[in-house]
Amino acid sequence: MIEPEWFERMEIIGKVGTAFVEYLRQNPIGRAGVGADFHPENDSQTVYSFDVAVVLVVNKHATGEDAAPFMPDIAVDVQRPNERLKPMLDRAKDYLANGVRVVILIYPAKRIVEMLTPDISDLFIENDTLTIDLLPGFAVPIKSLFSSI
Repeated sequence: MIEPEWFERMEIIGKVGTAFVEYLRQNPIGRAGVGADFHPENDSQTVYSFDVAVVLVVNKHATGEDAAPFMPDIAVDVQRPNERLKPMLDRAKDYLANGVRVVILIYPAKRIVEMLTPDISDLFIENDTLTIDLLPGFAVPIKSLFSSI
């Protein structure tokens, strides 16, 4: 039997992915998707799979490869049930070190969102609104991500 936390996680991934897709439909500066695989340009052996990924330069192409040969500008990682914080933070640091510009970590059980860049780390609680400098006008109320939880 699948635990309710797994469905909640999938719903959050869907909500975040939809928010990015809708924003980029109105502001055609990139593309977004869920469950996408990428690898750093200089390392085709290391493949990263992101819950949600945003690529802002639309002239980047993944032609016939299993993973896009570049890293996304924004990566989202939603905590899995029983996953500890340290592995998530370690992955986020690795993503940033390999070219991701913004990493968004979502902690469903705590109803908190953390946004990391190479320079900062911001926490958003339930009554906050997630905004991202790379996406002018993008705004998602944190509460809306957890509305079914």
